[in-house]
Amino acid sequence: MASLCGLVDFSTVNNYTDKYLGVDCGGFVANYWGIGHPTLSKQRPFGATGITPRTIWGMNRGLRRDQATNIRVGDAAVFFRDVKSDNPDLAAQHKTDGSYDTSSGSQAFHIGLVSSVSCQPGAGTVTLEIAESSGAPAQSGGNGVNDRSLGTVAAKVANSLVYCPDGSNRIYFVGCNGTPSPYVANSFGA
Repeated sequence: MASLCGLVDFSTVNNYTDKYLGVDCGGFVANYWGIGHPTLSKQRPFGATGITPRTIWGMNRGLRRDQATNIRVGDAAVFFRDVKSDNPDLAAQHKTDGSYDTSSGSQAFHIGLVSSVSCQPGAGTVTLEIAESSGAPAQSGGNGVNDRSLGTVAAKVANSLVYCPDGSNRIYFVGCNGTPSPYVANSFGA
């Protein structure tokens, strides 16, 4: 569309896409896991218009990681802030102004994919890299998909769920049901 409207040419397309196009964190994970894949017979399947970190967290409850040695490449890494009672399932309630009532529960605010993990059994640590995406320029200056090393971090268990601290936030892990199957964008054919 940008090309048809004369907004880009061969020399400016990369700058244009970096500045104006991107996939947010939920779209990135949904694409990787094959969620929301439109077909001719099902043009608006679940997840086709977006998926939130809380929704991904609510899926595949049986694949939530309970110890560091169970974290796998391709797992969703769900970021929570202000986890109440060590329970990420206690959801912060939305206020009428669109903000969250943080006294009511935990806020799932971001999601990525485990791109590398190495567990040091008995040490209580993991070396972790997370692939993340933002649909707009991030505070870090990055845009689109980036791979971020958290280095060697503590792996803690509370309420039978393993998490890793990321500053004052927590990262919890849940596996994909089946094998991730990223879809091809030209699924409508022609």
